[in-house]
Amino acid sequence: MRILRKRRSPSTVGDETPVPAARGWGRFGPVLVLLLFAPISAEYLIGYDVLAGDPLAMLFGLMVFAPLYGAPALLIRELVRRTGGGWPSILLLGAAFGLVQAGLIDQGLFNPAYRDIFYWDALRQPTFLAPLGTSGFMLFHFTALHAFGSVYAPVAVAEALAGRNRDRPWLRPLGLTATTVVWLLAGWYVLADHLRLEGWQPSAWQVAGTVAAVGALVWAALRTARPSPVSGRTPAPSPFVVLVVSLGLLAARPLLAALSPAGPGWNSWGPTLFAVAAVVLWSYLMLRWSRAPGWSGTHVLASAAGYLFAVGGAAFLVTPLGDVDPAAKAAGNIALLVLVAVLVAAGWMVQNRREVPE
Repeated sequence: MRILRKRRSPSTVGDETPVPAARGWGRFGPVLVLLLFAPISAEYLIGYDVLAGDPLAMLFGLMVFAPLYGAPALLIRELVRRTGGGWPSILLLGAAFGLVQAGLIDQGLFNPAYRDIFYWDALRQPTFLAPLGTSGFMLFHFTALHAFGSVYAPVAVAEALAGRNRDRPWLRPLGLTATTVVWLLAGWYVLADHLRLEGWQPSAWQVAGTVAAVGALVWAALRTARPSPVSGRTPAPSPFVVLVVSLGLLAARPLLAALSPAGPGWNSWGPTLFAVAAVVLWSYLMLRWSRAPGWSGTHVLASAAGYLFAVGGAAFLVTPLGDVDPAAKAAGNIALLVLVAVLVAAGWMVQNRREVPE
């Protein structure tokens, strides 16, 4: 996939039309949605934690999770939109964030006994890569989880709700600075808490390798062009087709994550490579379709909706950590799926008021 970027001004669409920064609610509304929905998509929707089924605890948790997940998602979105990038760049930077979060901040990627989770070793062993000190399943799971759950899907939903402001910068210099600071503070808080409770940290080689991989992903993201329409191609499929295809292909990873604690065979090499292949196929189809005539913001939202519904559906198969009431967990799963449906429907209506090709 060689699509090196022909740079364009971050303040223009195409070559001539100015794109000023969004103002008023058109700027603050999407920012608020992204800050709050990113942690819901990344942490709450799958329903794995002790917070599942406890709405007050989840609301309180947003005090940490919004800066930890929402702030970097917002920064990634601003960087890509200001440099003229597209969704491939957002996914690559989301994967880079996944390595930062799982490898350097909470360090679950490498920790052999993370949070004393009773099935943690069973998750690692079937695809364990001794030279890396982690497993193939976990490497794929964490990078894909954050690329899609922390960044891609929340950004797609927030931008759909932003309407004509979806491609415009939302933050000014002060906002960018404040967002960066709150993310760093949240990351430091989680890291310090991890070091205090776990008494474990990755090796210098693991840290260096993670930093190098993050740098490579950032470099690739900044060198990857925004897909542009190619004349003569078959028109893009309908947004509904994109939603169904995304639901089918992107369901593999959350299903494996949900089923693996009950049966370690679910995260062996065969299922893991199948899930990787499904994401690769999804990426190929989205890249191809996004270059076809008629591709729009509604299609992007549909692809994100497919992922969100896949995760929300898989959540009913998850056995959460701790003593969580099954009925409360099921009610929480349903409530979050309803929230996703409402946000997707609202974004769909906003985009179709005045559909603009992506």
